[in-house]
Amino acid sequence: MIRLGLVSDSHGAAMNIARAAEALRGVDALIHLGDVSADAGRFEALLRVPVHAVRGNCDVYSATAPEEMTLTVEGIRLLLTHGHRLRVKQGLLALACRARETGAQAALYGHTHVPSVERAGDILLLNPGALLSGRYAVLEFREGGPTPVMKIL
Repeated sequence: MIRLGLVSDSHGAAMNIARAAEALRGVDALIHLGDVSADAGRFEALLRVPVHAVRGNCDVYSATAPEEMTLTVEGIRLLLTHGHRLRVKQGLLALACRARETGAQAALYGHTHVPSVERAGDILLLNPGALLSGRYAVLEFREGGPTPVMKIL
């Protein structure tokens, strides 16, 4: 079983980054969904696993992270985005449409600081919540497909 750690909106909270990294030991990779995507480097150093990061609305100085990316894990295509450009605070329709456009079966996003697991038809929409508030998630790739496990520090 493949396990991905999911964090978003860490905003440089060093204590929560360290605590989350300890709790996420054993994941196969980590995804940072923006705000502050530079924190992805801290996770990479602590966990020593591949880390994928996208830029959020507070990442004006982090030009290296893309605003969006797709990643395929166990045959499942994932859309990674912070969500601010898709206005996820107003609703998830644009996010679901963007996932469909990219051929993704799951869209992982942040920005709202609120943990959420929803479905738009056959597309999983998953927000781990804000690491700043101690929220994170693990996405487990089981026989029946990706299964989110929401966590709190």
